[in-house]
Amino acid sequence: NATYYIRKQIIPPLERALVLAGINVAQWYDELPRTLRCTNLPGTARRATLSQFYAVVRRCLACDEPAEARLCAACAASPAHCVAQLILRGRELDARLATLDQLCQRCTAHPAGGGVPCTSLDCLVMFERLRVARDRDHHFAGMPAALLAIEDVRRAACSNPPY
Repeated sequence: NATYYIRKQIIPPLERALVLAGINVAQWYDELPRTLRCTNLPGTARRATLSQFYAVVRRCLACDEPAEARLCAACAASPAHCVAQLILRGRELDARLATLDQLCQRCTAHPAGGGVPCTSLDCLVMFERLRVARDRDHHFAGMPAALLAIEDVRRAACSNPPY
């Protein structure tokens, strides 16, 4: 796959840019030394599954750090701070999305509150706006589970006093 993308996507624009300087990019690429990797030796074939390529890492519902349980040790130790972080993260995502919406509304000349009908595939702001909207939706969808996990930690701490 790498060779295909280098030959079809990278070399042609470089060729167009550097042909004025007299540089033949395709010839230069062909002359580069290559190493041959043989990964499928006879007798060592094994079945590949998707789980080999995608490691499942559990993440803390509050801070998104790797965790063994629903909450990491730091969030479980400080439930009040954890709730504050959840609210702060939600506000940050809302503010970022509002800023990106304003940028899109100015660019498309649409009034505020009417949605942003931008569909330009060349617009980086549109893709960032869609990413932030997805992150915001994911954050608020996970909020009830995070609050339940915090409540479970609080109940466990109350039922097992330290003395």
